[in-house]
Amino acid sequence: MTGRLRTKRVTWLAVAAALGLLTVAVFAQAAPPDDLERVKDIRAGEPGSEPHTFTPLGNRLFFIAHNGANNFEPWVSDGTEAGTFIIKNVNGAGPGAVGEMAAVGDTVFFVGDDGTSGPELWKTDGSFGNAERVEDLNPAGGSGPLELTNVAGKLFFAADDGSLGYELWRGVDTIPPDTTIDSGPSGVTTDSTPIFEFSSNEDPETSFECSIDGGAFNPCSSPRQIGPLADGPHAFSVRALDLEPNVDPTPAARNFTVQTPPPPDGTAPDRVEASVFARRAQRVRRRGPVRIRLRVAAREQVRVRATGVVLMRSARRSRGGASGLRRYRLRPVGARVPTGERRTLVLRPRSGRASRRIRGELRRGHAIARIRVQLSDLAGNSDRVRRSVRLRPPRSRSKGR
Repeated sequence: MTGRLRTKRVTWLAVAAALGLLTVAVFAQAAPPDDLERVKDIRAGEPGSEPHTFTPLGNRLFFIAHNGANNFEPWVSDGTEAGTFIIKNVNGAGPGAVGEMAAVGDTVFFVGDDGTSGPELWKTDGSFGNAERVEDLNPAGGSGPLELTNVAGKLFFAADDGSLGYELWRGVDTIPPDTTIDSGPSGVTTDSTPIFEFSSNEDPETSFECSIDGGAFNPCSSPRQIGPLADGPHAFSVRALDLEPNVDPTPAARNFTVQTPPPPDGTAPDRVEASVFARRAQRVRRRGPVRIRLRVAAREQVRVRATGVVLMRSARRSRGGASGLRRYRLRPVGARVPTGERRTLVLRPRSGRASRRIRGELRRGHAIARIRVQLSDLAGNSDRVRRSVRLRPPRSRSKGR
């Protein structure tokens, strides 16, 4: 397998040299196009370093080259002479980088041969000396990986494990995600129904599990509202799970204490001092989720939670002669609005499929969004507000476009 990969590369070099297309050192192009400069003379004299298998990652270029001392090995360049260097001498005697390269995430995978295990899958982050074999798939002489390909952040390739011949393989993520709490109370708070927002370093390919006061972890999503909680100390923890799934072994946590104040004069006002506005007719966008917007203006600090349903009456009639009525539930949203401020809340259907159905049926029917808003203040008062919004179909594209 090593011989076949080597023969393919040498044939390409011979053809390129015959056509006068071969550049034997790494060059960088600046504007204008005819202004060129050599980045680094990796190997003095003929036949040059023969750089090939160019693989970009961020603002760096990974490639394979021969410096005259270490044979063909993995190199990296940031476009400067000082930033162009060999990553590692994988094979002390023969070529150490013998095949393809592919960038996945912040890692470059390549086919390497350390002179002992044969051609196997290797990886590097581009720092000096940091290159290692991923796994010895074929201890009998190397698996000879081929067609290294990045598909949606996953590495796929063909390899021979020595027993089943060449088959499809993929890289398995064994690194757990890291969870961060982005907002939420800490220390002392007067809010007995706090909202926490959180994320992970692998978004959007993660799900979450939450725990309250040391209880069991259960599925949750951000933002997450908890409570009402009794006065006293409390703890909120959240951990991320990726698609493998790997679970964050160190959940993010917040400790806080709830101290709800009594009403200033001992009596609560009749109403929550806040107003809810919604345009009576809102147009649906041509693409993406259907969005219904509310605006809340608070004259005192309030907690808002909104939910609702889209009622869709189609122009098509059933066999009995009645128009069909469909219901699409909206995903609940919540927010805390400080005194004197305004917040915009956006409600969406619970799935992209529901958004597509609403958008399609608007062409032959009409829809009304019935929205329910729950308002509460620090004194324990609450109000319920209802709003109706007529959904209008997307604008049609003009014929001139």
